[in-house]
This record gives sequence, structure tokens and C-alpha cells, in this order.
Amino acid sequence: MLNKRCLGIIKYMIDNNKSVSLKEISNIFDVSERSIRYDIDNINYFLAKNGLNQIEKMSKGLFKINETDENLYKIIEILNTRFYTFSKHERKEYIKSLALFSIDAIRLHEISETLSVSISTIKLDLKEVKIFLNESKLKLKFLSKIGLVLKGNEEKIRKAQLKFLMEYLDISKDTLISKIRKDETLGYKLIRNELKLYFENFPIRDVRIFIKRIERELQTVISDEAYRVLQFYLMIALTRLKEGKTIVSREENEKFLKSTKEYNVLIKELVHFEQNFNVEFNEYEILFLTELFLGSHSYNFNTSFYENWIEIEISINEIIKDVGKALGIDLSNDKILFDGLLNHLKPAIYRIKNDIVLENEISNEVKELYDELFDIVKKVCEDKLQIYINKQVPDEEIAFLTIHFKTAIDRKANNQKETKNVMIVCGFGYGSSKLLAQKLLERYDVNVLDTLPYHKFLEIENYNDIDLIISTLDVDDKIGYPFPIVKVNPIFSKTDRKKLEEYGLTEVRKKISLVKLMEVIKGECEIENEAVLADKLKTFLRGKLFDDRDKLGKKNLNMLLPIKNIKLDCKADNWEDAIRQAGKILVKNGSIKPGYIDEMIEAVNKNGSYMVVAGKIALPHARLTNSVLKTDMSLIKLKEVVDFPENKKVKMILAFSSVDQNEHIEALTELVTLVEDYEFIEFIEEIDDPVEIKKFITEKS
Repeated sequence: MLNKRCLGIIKYMIDNNKSVSLKEISNIFDVSERSIRYDIDNINYFLAKNGLNQIEKMSKGLFKINETDENLYKIIEILNTRFYTFSKHERKEYIKSLALFSIDAIRLHEISETLSVSISTIKLDLKEVKIFLNESKLKLKFLSKIGLVLKGNEEKIRKAQLKFLMEYLDISKDTLISKIRKDETLGYKLIRNELKLYFENFPIRDVRIFIKRIERELQTVISDEAYRVLQFYLMIALTRLKEGKTIVSREENEKFLKSTKEYNVLIKELVHFEQNFNVEFNEYEILFLTELFLGSHSYNFNTSFYENWIEIEISINEIIKDVGKALGIDLSNDKILFDGLLNHLKPAIYRIKNDIVLENEISNEVKELYDELFDIVKKVCEDKLQIYINKQVPDEEIAFLTIHFKTAIDRKANNQKETKNVMIVCGFGYGSSKLLAQKLLERYDVNVLDTLPYHKFLEIENYNDIDLIISTLDVDDKIGYPFPIVKVNPIFSKTDRKKLEEYGLTEVRKKISLVKLMEVIKGECEIENEAVLADKLKTFLRGKLFDDRDKLGKKNLNMLLPIKNIKLDCKADNWEDAIRQAGKILVKNGSIKPGYIDEMIEAVNKNGSYMVVAGKIALPHARLTNSVLKTDMSLIKLKEVVDFPENKKVKMILAFSSVDQNEHIEALTELVTLVEDYEFIEFIEEIDDPVEIKKFITEKS
């Protein structure tokens, strides 16, 4: 085993004509000659293993090596890495580089070996890296027996890659070079080597020629900073496209971007570029690239193109925060406001920099109607925008921004005033709809008018009382319903909750259980009429109280999912086979007839994969028919994911049957809570013992 002293011996030999006296070196390191002999034996073993000449013993305790300086310095570099103590910042930056750029999954033991620290240390570093990724709306997902894989919106991944790449590398004469830091260390060198490896043999010259062609066609001059960004971004985009990673949706400023000269030039020039690299830029890729080229000449050469164009979202958050602070209103969670400002400001900055005036003059009218708000928005924009646009923001642009804020203020006021009347539309009207209703009542201040199957919803004639439709199915809105229709999963994801917030539903944390409240009252006094008291409490504490009386006597998840109903590492040929395997457990228990399995499969064929929730888990079930003998559940984990309709990847199946419309609801509600609050799916992926899964359910439910 080599140690730091072995490294010192090799360095000493290089500095002393590749020879060393045993006595002399033992005095230098203050150890016995025997210890030095052991060290030399270890060094020779390492040299032989790497195909190099070994240290030879000469006469009178003299040792010599016949090897080139170049090879010996390579050995020193290897040993330097092995014995180097990486700082916490170096470790985190190295993990970031792997998270953002590694083609393969990240394995903790490999990072541990590279950085010579324990896996527990890497796990602590990883927690902070996850916070960094979360700021860009990205996440490292653990895949069982594979490792950690980066997940998130493709555009956001590329933005994060671009920002990281520009911190460590530069381009000179079509070659990637290191961007040397003031605090240069071996750790940062290791990170740059990882990045260079990702772009190994990349034809940078072809990218440079493409940008030059666009620059010539646009008859413009691209700043050095912008040029560097465009080169790096195109390298990232081309590499990602070759890996099959594409931007799949993008609606920001589509109409505006397609009307620009940049878009039309790119459409023409990309044809040859795509052929050269054997890739295809879809419409969304071209829209984002158009935005980059627009920004490349929309700013003066003394300001950062990247910071001002790509990261304008940060400025928008600050504008919303400062305007809200001036008004005494918290608007920070209003996604509609954020998207509205983003969609307006990016083309607005382009217009301002290029002296393009808006045709519709509304500033005088807005000033008259909302003078105080207009002044606040104008003052904040002067502080947050003018400093890097280097031009005054015209009143016409301020007026449009003011309208966005006025709408947000009204929206917040309306949300605080009234309980929303919600109608739930589902495929079967009893399974998913009941689960949805219960979760809505627990989380939000809503009045659930009814839960209906789709065909019954189509029969409704009077829409006056409905504020919002929430459905697990695609509802055809060609009719033009007088209310919004929101499609969600039966188990709310974070995306679903954001959707509901956009339509005015505000989450009410820690609602009071009516059952528990009634128990407290009973403990202190006699109640003449429990039903009347419960109704009065519901009216008085509306929005703060959750009526959970119907939970009493229902079967929970712990009861419906015994250990024998949990099967792991099952192999399925396709999604139908996966459902059949989960269904066979229920048949064996005497809970369903075999025909119920076919009914579950038919339900997916008919209604699609709406029952696939939380990314990887499917909840197959069918209507209440004579095929159901008792309420029951089964859970299987597949060795490999199967593709459900609509290209949904599923790793787990939780099949259930119910003898009525209510008996299973408590169990499904508990499952929802486990998925949302305790990362149940991630836990199952890492566990291969049904007993451990049962224990988890018992403890958390």
C-alpha cells in the first residue's frame, strides 16, 4: 500500500538524478532503513503494475531508477490525487460536474474512491448539491441498482450546464482551455478534466463557422461574451441532442420570436448545420436558440449578455418581491404573474434596446386609473432593469407591467374572499373521484358540489354554481364552458398543486379534524344532538375544519395491504402482464373473480393512463361489479419499468378492489400522504424486503 512517504521518495529521486542513498533517505524522513526498503518494494509493485521500470538496488545501499521524467511525473500526478485532501467546496463542485455532465448514472462509491473520503461524507455533500440543483428546478433521482440520475426540464438542465461550464472553461483557437481560478487547486483541475472529457473531440470549429454565418446574415456584431455563450450553448445542445435529450415544450414569446429576423435566418441556416452533425432541431429548440441570438446583440459590450438575458427570471422575482413589499401584499407565489411578466419583459428588453415603440398607447389611461401602482412599478423597474439595459424603461412598457400587477392583486383579493365550488369529473365516478374529493377537502378551502363520471358531467345544463372543474381525464372544452377545467392526477403532484394555485385554490395547512374536535367536546360535556353540533361547527369553522366522520370504520392501508400482498422484483413483459400479476394476488385471496383483471386492463385501454400517478406507480382498478368479492389491495415492484399508454413509465403497481364506493378511500388517502410527505416511492425502489415496506407503512400511516 503506497503512502505519502512513497510519493516523497519518488520526488526526491527525480530531484537527485533518479538515485537515492538508503541511509540518506531514512534520515530525511526520520524512519528506519527497513521502513524505506518496504516503501521501495511498494513503489516497485506500483511501477510494475503501471508498466514502468522499477527501482534497482545498486552497491553500498544506493538505489537507482531508469525511467523517463515524463512517466515519473505522471505517477506523481496519480499519487497527488490519491493523497490530496479535497476541500468541501471542491467536493461539492466535483459532484455538481458529475450531476450536470455525466452520461452515466452517478454512483456514490465511485465518487468516494475518487475523492478519498467516506460515503457518509459524500452523502452530506450531496444534500447541499441537491439544494443547488433545486434552485434550478432540477432533481437527482435514485434509480435502484443504477444510481443517481439528473431529472428536470431540458431547458433548465442546459441553462445550469451553461452557467457551470462558463465558470471553468474557455475557448481559444477552437480548443477548450482551462479558465484558471485565483484559488487554483488540484480539485478544480479535476473538475475541468471531467468537463473536457464530456466534450472530447468535439468539432468546435464547425460551431464557430455556424455562428459567423448567422452573424453575417443578420449584419450584426456579436459581443465576445455573447459569442462565448453561443459557442458553449451550441456545444451543449448538440451533445444533448445526440444523447436523445430534446426540449419538448416552450410557449414563452412564441409569436414574438417567430416574427424576428433571427428566427427566419436560423430556420434557413440550420438545415446544413443539422446535416453536418446528424441531429434535428425541433421548433422548441429553434425558439430558444432564437432567443439566445436576439440577446447576443441586444446588450452593449460592457454588460453580461448571459446574466441579463438568460437569468432575467431572477430580476422578475426581485421586481415581484419589491412591488409586493411596497404594496404590503405577498405576490411571490403567483405563477400567473411571474409568467406574464416573463413573457412581456423579454421582448420588451429587445424593443427598448432597439428603440422599438409599442403601437398601443395605454400609459395615460393606466396612470389615471392606477396612479399609485404605476408609480411603484416604475420606481422598482428603474432600480431593477435600467441598471443593465442602460436605457430608460418607457411609460408604455411600465403601463403593461402595471396591468399585470393589478390583475394579480385582484386575483389574490378574490382568492381570499370566497370558498370555491368545485366539481370533480373522473373515469368511474367512485374510485379516483372519491380520493380526489378527500384530498381537496383536506388541503383546500373548497366546497365539492359533486363527483361525477364524465358521461354524467356532459348531461349538466346549469353551470351557475360551478367555479372550477377538476378532472383526472381530458375534458373536451370545445363547448366553451364558463369555468376553468384543470386536469390532475388522483395523487397530487407538486405540478398539480401549482396548477390549482394558479386557478385560485389556496392550500389551508393543518385543518382541524371534525372527529377529533367532537371527541374533545364529548370529553368535557354531554351533547344533545351530535349531527346538529357537527353542522354548526362546519359552518362556523368553514375552511379550517375537515369533515372526516366518514373515515370511521373504514379500512386503512395497514389493514388492506398485508405482507403476503406485497411482491418485489417481479418480471413483466408489458403493462397488461404487470396488472395481471398484481390481480392474481387478489384472486388468490378470494377478493375478486378472474374477470376483474380483464376489467382493469380494459379500463386502461378505454381511459388511458390517468391512473398512473406520481411518476412511477399505477393504481389499476375497475367499476364495482359482481367480479368484486371484497375490498383488498396488492402491491408489486417490477424489475424493469413497463410502458403504459401515453408513454408513461411504471415501476410499481398497486391494484385494488372495493365492495362499495367508500371502503378503500381511507387506504388510498394514506397512500397519497406516504407518497407526498414521506417519499414512499423512493423508499420502495431501494428496498427488497416486504417486511421493511410493511414496517414503513405501519410507522408512517
